[in-house]
Amino acid sequence: MKASKFTDAQKALISKQVEEGTLVVDICREAGIKTAIFFNWRRKYAGLMPPGMKRLRELEQSQWLALA
Repeated sequence: MKASKFTDAQKALISKQVEEGTLVVDICREAGIKTAIFFNWRRKYAGLMPPGMKRLRELEQSQWLALA
């Protein structure tokens, strides 16, 4: 799988821009992403800021280790 050029914090900040009144189309054009990716990020990172993202990353890693 291709590595993302955006960090988790960047994804959360991009998805949070809608709350400031910016149109989704404009956000996606500026970031260079498709709207489907934006809505995936919004679903995953909704309401998360850096402390919450750290916890999410830890949970994802523990799930991967459990599956291996």
